[in-house]
Amino acid sequence: MSRIIFLYLIVSLVLAGIFGTASFFFYKTIFQTDSSHSDTTVIAELNKIVQDNDVFNASLLLAQQCNQNIDIEQANKVFDSVVNEIEVRVKNTDNPKEIIGIINDYLFIEYQIQSDSAVVIDNLLPDRVLENRKGHCVGLSLLYLALGERLHMPLYAKTVPFHMYVCYDDGYTKFNIETTMKGFDCPDSYYSYYYPCPAEHQTIKKLSKREAIGSFLKSLGYYLRQSQNVLDIQKKALLLYPDSEAIHTITGHILWKLNKPKEAKRHLLKAIKLDPTSWQAYLGISNLYYGGGDYKQAAASYTQTINLLHKSFKILSPYQHGIPDKVKLIELAGEMIRYKGVSCENLVGCGVGLFQQEEYELSNELFAHALKMYPEELGTHAYYAITNFHLGNYDQARKQAQISMEHGEQTTMHSPASFINMIANCYMKVGQCHAVLKKYELALKDIHKAIEIGGPESRFFWSLAETYLLMGNQAEAIKYYKQAIELDPSNDQLQERLLRLQSDKTN
Repeated sequence: MSRIIFLYLIVSLVLAGIFGTASFFFYKTIFQTDSSHSDTTVIAELNKIVQDNDVFNASLLLAQQCNQNIDIEQANKVFDSVVNEIEVRVKNTDNPKEIIGIINDYLFIEYQIQSDSAVVIDNLLPDRVLENRKGHCVGLSLLYLALGERLHMPLYAKTVPFHMYVCYDDGYTKFNIETTMKGFDCPDSYYSYYYPCPAEHQTIKKLSKREAIGSFLKSLGYYLRQSQNVLDIQKKALLLYPDSEAIHTITGHILWKLNKPKEAKRHLLKAIKLDPTSWQAYLGISNLYYGGGDYKQAAASYTQTINLLHKSFKILSPYQHGIPDKVKLIELAGEMIRYKGVSCENLVGCGVGLFQQEEYELSNELFAHALKMYPEELGTHAYYAITNFHLGNYDQARKQAQISMEHGEQTTMHSPASFINMIANCYMKVGQCHAVLKKYELALKDIHKAIEIGGPESRFFWSLAETYLLMGNQAEAIKYYKQAIELDPSNDQLQERLLRLQSDKTN
């Protein structure tokens, strides 16, 4: 696959005109439409925008088509002033490391652009990133690429699943630029560990300009998934980046929500083929099987989703890059716990390294020690939640995840609270599948596991009630309906089910 993508990139630079024709047939195959004239117009407009504009203006023009209130002229004035300020600072050096260091100092220290993982459109659009001085990985990387174009620097985007960063490569000097860490040079081993992939699948991908803009449109479509033109955005994203697992996954989820299961399944299966470790794609295909009544397939697919979520439930930290030496870390951990005065950063860094080596108990001990010594360091609660989860201490994991969520982690896609919730929900779904398949013991076991992981929530007790109802045990069903209502008293549907069941029992 990597050879095909590499060949495509080279050929597309030389024979850009061919792209329009090839894209037309791809567009008709994947998104069957009634109007060939409309297809041709869309492809021609898309090609023109990408080919005739730099990254900054191409992204704004495409976003503007989605009825966003964007003043492109004003955005360029602000961006030009940023470019001019950087040009003045780098004019006396031609050393790549020095130039990137100057850019980083200006953007992240002087101009004060901050990393913000909130899943909101303001953190994506380059004009909003400049205006609000904050952005997430795609928004910051896109802005950095735009600077590279204006400054004639050899920068390109690189991705791992659901994350983007930047790389400098002039043929002699090559290094990464992690925009969410103020431009820190994280080695590829850092990304390879955090986003593991089977050997036959390439984890880290270098993106062309088209693919980078396609990734931008993918994110834009996700943020505008409730709008009427969301499919148009995803179609354009796939035209620019047809081999993106993330775009196929999001497109599949959107099509499922639009009640187009056959098209959704095609995209989700394509996503799984591109990346068999994508829990997002497996979750989507699981929902499709469940919604289509194929409960046996759904149970197997939800179980695979759980396995992949466990593997994805990792710690991303700037303190340790690559996989450190386990023996040295274990020795170091013992010394850190014995002595006072060790900084929180060093305690957490050692804990992260031990977690990477699956030394969960010692890692957990270090995080607990860090919280005891430095209770004001709120980010450590997220690390402590993750190690507790892996040790099966689910109550403690939920408690720490809640604390981290209350201090700014609630909007991140990879927050401990979101993972705990998704894993619990998948166990509930597997239980529901087993209940329909009359595997009642398995069903009850799965749903109780959901409660153990996710805590006492109304939806879990509701599932238990429905399972007991299928088993013909009305007394237990009433018991769990009541527990579900206690946790969600405003749920009219639950109230109606309980009243109907009590009435049937009386009669």
